[in-house]
Amino acid sequence: MGAKKLPGALLLGIFVLSAIPLVLASTTCETTDCEVTITLNIAFSGADDAYIKRMKNEIEDVWQKLQKVIAASKGAGS
Repeated sequence: MGAKKLPGALLLGIFVLSAIPLVLASTTCETTDCEVTITLNIAFSGADDAYIKRMKNEIEDVWQKLQKVIAASKGAGS
């Protein structure tokens, strides 16, 4: 079984998340077979609850869109 390249959408998503002005408390990455799981523990310095909730929702939206793009690219490659 050969090595697989990460989809461009995944790399774009990681870039977008890294561009958000946040302080990353810790990040973990796990790989099993062809799946990659990235866990971000994020600390917001000086942010109020509304900002934290808004950023959480935006990050979750990016990941959900990314999952759809990856799923669609898997379907197109079949």
